[in-house]
Amino acid sequence: MDTTTVTVKKIYRITHSFVIFVLAPIKGGHLIDPEPGSIIGVRMWDGIIVPYSVFSLPDYDDCYCIGVRINHEGEFSKYFITINDGDKLHITKPIKSFYIRNNYGYILIAGGVGVTPFISMAKRLEKENKSYHIYFSGANKGEDKIFDICKIPRYRVTSRYSDSDHQRLNIKSILNSGRDGYGFYCCGPESMINDFEENAKYHNIKDYYVESFNNNSFTDDKQFNVHLKKSNATITVNSDESIAQALRRSGFNVFKSVCGVGVCGSCETKVIDGIPDHRDCVLTAKERSSGDVMMICCSRSKTDLITLDL
Repeated sequence: MDTTTVTVKKIYRITHSFVIFVLAPIKGGHLIDPEPGSIIGVRMWDGIIVPYSVFSLPDYDDCYCIGVRINHEGEFSKYFITINDGDKLHITKPIKSFYIRNNYGYILIAGGVGVTPFISMAKRLEKENKSYHIYFSGANKGEDKIFDICKIPRYRVTSRYSDSDHQRLNIKSILNSGRDGYGFYCCGPESMINDFEENAKYHNIKDYYVESFNNNSFTDDKQFNVHLKKSNATITVNSDESIAQALRRSGFNVFKSVCGVGVCGSCETKVIDGIPDHRDCVLTAKERSSGDVMMICCSRSKTDLITLDL
């Protein structure tokens, strides 16, 4: 996958574990302003491309910014711990993922570094004078600085922190307070996303969207077959691999997803026959129920055979 070389222009250490990297073009110039909710892939030292929400800061409109949760035991954190001002990174171009729909208003629920896709969304919504509110759950009060750096008005934000005596965000109550025509978005840890999805379904909310970078595990799944209509070939997908992995293993040069969890949408594939088992975080509930497309980097099949337009 093609990458662009950028320079780390500045590092904002919001807290010891929440860090923003400001990435500038290697030879000056201006990076294209990313669409709200876009992601880029950052190439690690071993060639793996890892997805991060991308945004711009008010004082660095010509740069890309990413927020990284530094966990000293984390596989990818070990890479970013070594990065300093002036170092070079290799990134992919932005891909629209968690984008703004045409809603009357917007409820944005974020956990920790999951607030990053909402920074660019807030910037666009402020410009368009749209109604929105961010509900933020952080590890500690120090993470509040993210809103000042990004110049997001404080009246737009409700914050709760794990190290305070305040009650945690009540997602059920937040969703229940929404109005008709509102879009509901969530990005954060798996427990928050699960809570969000369960309550969205309970309240029969149709316009809800999630973004998660948690990798799926296929170890408990049964194998199935995928038929490629254009290639007239049938491939077995084992219990411990994705459709994309099975196709590459079988010699088919399918497009390599940036993210591996469906959020970038680059592996979206049309379904001819069969029922997808959707495990991505980009398709809406309506898009999933239609069964017309699927993300082959992470989703599987509920039927023993699924036919794809490949």
